[in-house]
This record gives sequence, structure tokens and C-alpha cells, in this order.
Amino acid sequence: MAHAAAGSRPQDLFPVETDSPEATRALGRSLGTLLPMPWVIALYGEMGVGKTHFVKGLADALGFDGDDVSSPTFTIVHEMRRGTTLLRHVDAYRIERARDLDGFDLDDLFHGGDPCVVEWPERLEFVLPPETIRLRLEHAGTSRRRVSWMEGSP
Repeated sequence: MAHAAAGSRPQDLFPVETDSPEATRALGRSLGTLLPMPWVIALYGEMGVGKTHFVKGLADALGFDGDDVSSPTFTIVHEMRRGTTLLRHVDAYRIERARDLDGFDLDDLFHGGDPCVVEWPERLEFVLPPETIRLRLEHAGTSRRRVSWMEGSP
């Protein structure tokens, strides 16, 4: 996996291919160290492409134990706190319509000053902030993944 030089812009990490879940996690860690806080990252890609491994790396970069990250499919939002840092991990897979979001403070979720990462963001496009960083993860072979910075990302 290629790494960007120190001081690089986050988008300079992409496109890149990873060859294992560990490499996908390391890519998330690398991006997390380059991004100024707070941020919202939207991860696009089909099931099994490595989105949650990428989130584990982002959590590592923020000082969390990435091994504590799991897909929050049935809770929709999983929050991890470490000191004053709150990482929000959203899995929108089960969101089918706007009313499925009743009870969630979307303004706080996306504009509350804490990092937030969203899996299955296609289902939340109508509420994602314009400054959302959008990444696409794709299968590139049996164990390889291609990760790309999507057009429209800051």
C-alpha cells in the first residue's frame, strides 16, 4: 500500500489499493492522522468491502482501540468516548425513509463538533453536510480493495 508523505493533503492518499483488512485499517489510520477535526466521512461500497475495517483505523488515529469498533447496523449510531473526544459511527443500512431518523439529533450528529463516520451514506444524502468527505471502497480482486476520494469531497 502506498503512503503519502508527511504534510500531504488527505486526498493525496487516494486512489490506493489495499491487500488485506489490516492494510485497509492502516489506510483509515493514515487518513485520520491527516484530517483536521471535526470531520464527517461517508464510506460508500457494497457489503464486505472493508468499511468497518477502515473505521477501525480512523478510531485508532483518534486514540481509541479500533478493535472495539463493530458495525452498528442494529443500533444505527454507535458512540465511543475517550476524554473529550466522541467518535460517532453511523450505519445507515436500515434507513429506508426520513422518518426512520426520528429521535436522532441530526444537527448534533453532523455539526456537533465531533468526528463522525457514516457507512451506507446513500441513505442519508439528504442530511449529510456539504463538507462531507466521501470515499468509495470497491473490490479489486479476491483480497484487494480500491479506495478512492470521490468527486465533490472538499
